[in-house]
Amino acid sequence: MTRRSSTASAVASTRSSEGEATQTGTRGERLIDTLYDLAVRSDRNGTVSGDGVPAVVVRTCPCCRFKPEGGFVIPSGTPSVVCQGDGDTPCGATVYATDVLRLHEAFTDLGGNEETLTRVMNAAEHILLAHYMRIGAQENLSGLSDVCFMLDGPLAIFGMPAWLNRPILRLIHEIRERQRAIGVQPFLLIGLQKQGQVADHLALIGRYLVPNTVLAVSDD
Repeated sequence: MTRRSSTASAVASTRSSEGEATQTGTRGERLIDTLYDLAVRSDRNGTVSGDGVPAVVVRTCPCCRFKPEGGFVIPSGTPSVVCQGDGDTPCGATVYATDVLRLHEAFTDLGGNEETLTRVMNAAEHILLAHYMRIGAQENLSGLSDVCFMLDGPLAIFGMPAWLNRPILRLIHEIRERQRAIGVQPFLLIGLQKQGQVADHLALIGRYLVPNTVLAVSDD
């Protein structure tokens, strides 16, 4: 099984515990459904058909690099399509919906892939975070105001799947606006950074901070 097919299989088959419960309105919700939702919220990685079915748009074949006009449109419920090539060169490769993340592009056979695997995990964690936010908003919008999501790592996404940043921010804004509309406080979202520039800066000034201090980091 290739890296691409194993990733596609894992994302497509993973259900949340809420999605497994037949009595909830989110039964059948999968991580792949959230990926479709985020793709539609992006500027160029998703679309919605005339009958309202969301679809992801993969711009380039991962194997032959063929770029069809309009991209490979993969509707929800269709896990993959087949690349026919450019007409002169047959391809026949399977293009998965998860190829829209472009995670496969960063892997190499000539060196280590530790950083790439970290970015794969980072992208998966953010999709899972968006998944739980969607489910919470669907099931109990007011109750979501009592929730604080905590992500082990930065809230930003880097590398090939960085396009997820904007649709996730749009999802967060939409849910928070809906919460304000019904008169409840928006949910909280915190990223825990234990390494990197911010963590290094705090390690240097930590001895000057009073315990339990909240320090707002600015760009100045």
